Amino acid sequence: MEKITFCIPSKSNLRYLKTSIPSIRKNSYRDDHEIIVFVDEDIDGTIDWLKEVKDQYNLTYYVNPNLEEEKLFGIGKAYDFCIENSNTDIFMIFHADMMLGKNADFLAWQHLKEKNVVC
Repeated sequence: MEKITFCIPSKSNLRYLKTSIPSIRKNSYRDDHEIIVFVDEDIDGTIDWLKEVKDQYNLTYYVNPNLEEEKLFGIGKAYDFCIENSNTDIFMIFHADMMLGKNADFLAWQHLKEKNVVC
């Protein structure tokens, strides 16, 4: 199966990210998928936590450059940003409050066809 990028926007979602990101690493069929988190707001320590665990979970995170001005990207633009900055041709749109089920990446990949969406 091909490598997938998990795209996760976050708007002060630390409590959810602490569960969702480990679930990707624990339950994926492949252990080397790309994980990109886009921080659109941080009032709960999300950025500090991501700094601490980025190597442990092999993830990349980006911070809204207008964070101090409170000009939010919004979820759609945040997903687009993650996709534009990924290194794969396949993406999984993943909310911060989601958990990946065992081998869900492989099961979704089995149903993937060109120019189709699997949900």
